Amino acid sequence: MKKVIELSSRAKTLLLAQRDRYLQSLPDRKANILECWQRWNADREDRSVLKELTSALHKLAGSAGNFGLSGIGDAARKLEAMLKQDDPCAGECERIYQSLMAAFNDTDNLPPLTISG
Repeated sequence: MKKVIELSSRAKTLLLAQRDRYLQSLPDRKANILECWQRWNADREDRSVLKELTSALHKLAGSAGNFGLSGIGDAARKLEAMLKQDDPCAGECERIYQSLMAAFNDTDNLPPLTISG
């Protein structure tokens, strides 16, 4: 059973502003993941790049759903899990990476966030 919490109009305003800031951060997050992805593809033996990439994906996977971006969060989570395997499959990783990039592109068509209560 879900517990309904009543929010003041100030709390609603703050949540919407936080979502707006998060959405504004997405181009930088995407650029960071793209850069790490390219560096990792250039040298798959570079564990520091892989760690940087999986860390960025982990943060994205954990935060995106809080702002109604489940497509981004799900793709980031899947790619992170795949990359943490001993021998990640390049083809499958590429497919998931492309779905993540598509999810980033879909943020242009987001419906407005509504907060009830």
